[in-house]
Amino acid sequence: MTRDPSIEESFSWFLTALGRYDPKHLDKNDEELLYIILEELDIEAISFLHKQTVDQLMEHKLIPADISDLVEDLRIKTLSVIEKTKTASEIRSKDHWLGLRQLAATIMTKINSHRN
Repeated sequence: MTRDPSIEESFSWFLTALGRYDPKHLDKNDEELLYIILEELDIEAISFLHKQTVDQLMEHKLIPADISDLVEDLRIKTLSVIEKTKTASEIRSKDHWLGLRQLAATIMTKINSHRN
């Protein structure tokens, strides 16, 4: 029997997914970077950046309401870009990945401001 995750678990997984965009991962070797993005982030973007999750987090006032559209944009673009990504070099240098990292950083800044 499975149970629904608690709101705290959902929030933790949401933050973990956003953390995958952190530029610190660019220093990892190619294999690790590809795993983080093409395996972990791919799955996490589908579930943890989903509108239903975002709506629940907003309802519990864990994230600000003004990031809903930003998260949806991040999710859609991420899933599209992941399909086209083949190498770690692309993740490190392509403009679309830079844009995704910047968008995730903006979202994290808004969350951190909301929490303080």
